[in-house]
Amino acid sequence: ATLTAPQWWMGENRGWVRSPAGIRMPQRIIADGQTEFTAEYRQGLKRYLQVQTLSLMNPCLAVSTAAALTGPWSRQTCFFVPPERGAPDLLVYAGKSHPMLRGAEMVFTYVANTTSEERLLNDMTIYFPVVLQGRIGTEGPDS
Repeated sequence: ATLTAPQWWMGENRGWVRSPAGIRMPQRIIADGQTEFTAEYRQGLKRYLQVQTLSLMNPCLAVSTAAALTGPWSRQTCFFVPPERGAPDLLVYAGKSHPMLRGAEMVFTYVANTTSEERLLNDMTIYFPVVLQGRIGTEGPDS
């Protein structure tokens, strides 16, 4: 697949279109999606899986599922709370799954960054992906 001719989902009545310019906004399919997340098809679940951090204020790793990529998507459910949550001057974001990585049934990452320029330039323990392993069962994460 390439991104040389992207298409936008315009809803059940219109389907996928090449350019929504001048028509109307594409249909939102994930109501509370973050700017960074992943969506993948999980053959074992026969569903799509979307992983993200819930929000900057509540940066747990969260999952939602759907039978189709265009939804409807389930309510997001937190499955891991990063230990960095609530630490002074830290932001936790960019929760993702990585189906291409091997070594575990599922691999997840998130990033902890800082609002402090001094810390950003000198603390080598932040701003690198934190890697987790786990699994998603039929009842949800780690089931």
